[in-house]
This record gives sequence, C-alpha cells and structure tokens, in this order.
Amino acid sequence: RDAVLLAVLLVPVVYGVYALALVLSARFGVVPVEHGFTRLAQEGLSPTEAVLLVLAACVVAPLWEELFFRGLIQPWVIAQGWRGQVLALTLAVGVAAIHGPAPAVAASVAAAGIVAWPTSWRGVYAVAVLFAFVHSAAWPSPLPLLLLGVGLGVLARRGGLLGPIVLHTLFNAVACCELFFPFLPKLQ
Repeated sequence: RDAVLLAVLLVPVVYGVYALALVLSARFGVVPVEHGFTRLAQEGLSPTEAVLLVLAACVVAPLWEELFFRGLIQPWVIAQGWRGQVLALTLAVGVAAIHGPAPAVAASVAAAGIVAWPTSWRGVYAVAVLFAFVHSAAWPSPLPLLLLGVGLGVLARRGGLLGPIVLHTLFNAVACCELFFPFLPKLQ
C-alpha cells in the first residue's frame, strides 16, 4: 500500500524533474541521450519484442535492481557507516564520469549533498546516488532518478524489498506506457 501511495505522489514529481533537467540540459548545451529501450522502441518492435521489452522493464529490472541496490548494497553501506557511504558515492561519480562531464559534475554535486542528510539516513542517500548515476548512459535521467532512488531506499529501510519492487515496477510501467502510447508533452 505504501508503495502505491508513494508511486502516486512521486512519479509525477520525478517526471517533472526530468522535464526540468531536459530544459536545463538544453540551456547549457548538453545533448540528452535516450534510454536504450526508447531507442529500441523507436526503431520499431515486433509484438513479441514489445512484450519482451515490457517484461524486461517491468519485471526483470525492478526485481534485479531492487535485490541488488536495496537488498545487498544498501544494508552493506548502512552497516559500514561513513566508509560505505564514501565508497558508494565514489563509485557513483566514477560511473558518471565514464559518460561525460555533465554526469560527472552532477554526480559530484549529488555526492556532496550527503551532508544535508541526517546521519542515520546517509546510507540510504548514498545508495540512491549510486542507483541514479548507474543510469548515466541515459542523460539526464540520473537527476530525477535520484528522487526515485531515495523513495525506493526509504521504502526498503522501513519495510523490506516488496515496497521498492512494487514502486519500481509502477514507475517503469508508466515509462513503458509513455514509450508505446505517448501522453507527455514533448519538450523542444
């Protein structure tokens, strides 16, 4: 129930931040990069391929990413304290840097934002930064995904993995609906 409520509240905010990130990227001359699934869908998919893409996005990715990030990484980072947080944030900046200066700068700023979090929640935030910037290949999606990552981390910390898996599935389902049946205005 919490995951569905959080999805209703958080998904529109995440998409709003994404729209703002697209506008700011354009203003600073940073070219956005479509997600690989979006590029696949734009090339045209057979019905079987479309079903496989939806299954990958709405079943495989939420299960895999939540088991990995919130099931393995987040408890470890929390248990390690500041050492785990520094490692997660360093990995986030490193992965982002592979994809160019804009992701590297954004990841560095996000990493520095850890000081604004209460000590007891810094592990959740550090893993959210890592989760977001692992997605740097699809720029500027790490910026809104940081918010999603925080929501996923909070759900996991409060009640296990079912909530984050449900929220992640719902978020990706909205993305799939937008991919196949566009309903959001296109930014120029």
